[in-house]
Amino acid sequence: MPTSTVTKRLFVFDFDWTLIEADSDHWIMFNLGKEFCEGKEEEFKELQWTDLQEELLGKMFDKGITTQDIVESLQRIPFTPEIITALRMMKANGAELCIISDANTFYIDTILKASHKDIVLARSNLLLEKAIKANPELVKAHVIYWDAPPAVLAATQSIFNIPASTSVPAPVATPFISL
Repeated sequence: MPTSTVTKRLFVFDFDWTLIEADSDHWIMFNLGKEFCEGKEEEFKELQWTDLQEELLGKMFDKGITTQDIVESLQRIPFTPEIITALRMMKANGAELCIISDANTFYIDTILKASHKDIVLARSNLLLEKAIKANPELVKAHVIYWDAPPAVLAATQSIFNIPASTSVPAPVATPFISL
């Protein structure tokens, strides 16, 4: 019986309902285009899926929804902590990861980029927020606006998929601040 000499493994994934706990098309329709879908279930059954998406996106754009609105909505689709941990374990052990999916490629790319993006935490109503809002096209990072320290903690827990119930380490004294 031959022995395995495999030194590298390939993991292949679908995207919707596998890497993310959502259907990316439905996510956009529910979050941005719900008004175009309500009461039209029978009409939609007769359309091919891609034709339906084209029609709904067209209606959304006609109503003023922008590509940036779609990007921002897609960036909020969560990966579960278990999936993130499993993917990191696979990569740490030299695995190649691949996505084969019939999901919208723009959606997949946007979601994946969002999960690896730099992040700016800008306090609300201060100069950084005003500068970013004055020239948003100059900022390539994901911006999180906050107004109180608990929001920074909540954002950090969300970014790193740390449950909110996780205990926070005791503060450490610094030369500038006595805690």
